[in-house]
Amino acid sequence: MMGDNRDDSSDSRFWGPVARDMIVGQAIFVLFSWDNQIPFSDLFRLLGSIRGERILKILD
Repeated sequence: MMGDNRDDSSDSRFWGPVARDMIVGQAIFVLFSWDNQIPFSDLFRLLGSIRGERILKILD
């Protein structure tokens, strides 16, 4: 999980991943979705992998 102060916070990049049983809330919607297996350096493939049908999708 990432903190609200990305440049100056001790979030999961520092402490490691949060254990599943410690998560109290749940996701409400998908903000943005793409194929995370494609590196950012391959920009054109990355842009082509955007899952438009999932952008701002409300979750049940």
